[in-house]
Amino acid sequence: MVSNDRAQLLLIGAIALAFIVLGIVVVFNGVLVTETISASQTSQSTGDATATDGAVEREIEQLGHRLNFNEGWEPGDAEAILDEGGGFGDRLQQTTALSRPVLVDVTYEDHSDASAIEESVESGEITFDGEAIGHLVLNLSSADELTVTQNDGDESENTTIVQENGEFGIEASDCAIRADTVRFDLVSGTVDQQFVDDCDADAFAEEAAIVEYDQSYDNVTFSGDASGTYELVTRGEFNGETPGETTPRDGLWEITISTQFESNELSYEHTEPIEIYGGDP
Repeated sequence: MVSNDRAQLLLIGAIALAFIVLGIVVVFNGVLVTETISASQTSQSTGDATATDGAVEREIEQLGHRLNFNEGWEPGDAEAILDEGGGFGDRLQQTTALSRPVLVDVTYEDHSDASAIEESVESGEITFDGEAIGHLVLNLSSADELTVTQNDGDESENTTIVQENGEFGIEASDCAIRADTVRFDLVSGTVDQQFVDDCDADAFAEEAAIVEYDQSYDNVTFSGDASGTYELVTRGEFNGETPGETTPRDGLWEITISTQFESNELSYEHTEPIEIYGGDP
């Protein structure tokens, strides 16, 4: 069982690494050399470092999310994935060294805790005890006027998700989504599917994003009928209640890493905290 868990940890690290390398290669291949050799090398190295930082940050966010919602994993597993010999950091270093005369290394430093909950969507109320929300997503396979309402103690805001003729949407928008399942992010206002026709996607996002990142609320209620689940991540320990009375999992709010970048023209190392849900959607 221990060896199986170790293999799965390495698999998660390998998947994250593959996406980092792909992102770095795409950006690197788009760099045009138009200056003198020495000047362009310096400029390209700076661009390479920026691209690498962005790719690493995106994959750390995805790694943290996978750990938050994978049964059997704990926040401390992030350190093993990033630092364990032959793991994420080592393979990243080896791969970049083979593809370019560049050394990139990522080292785990620390993390801050969160609480993660996933349960079926059903009519009821999520109550909070001062916890800030970082992530609130609906994964729906059907919806018959499901209304989600947040109340921050002073005022409330809601959005209603509907499904008609096989197309999902929200009442306040003419954007339609034809899919078997749709993932509605109530923080960013985004969905994981394409809209059927041209529509005002910005207006859709504004109506769907009823929860602000890292803000606390008194409660969030679900009313109506829908099939699917919701995902919730809050900063620190969750002491509220949910409709399904699910016990929260220990999760990750942010991971602090050190990134080292070295090439013939540029060398730097820096440490930064990466919020799992604080980046662009």
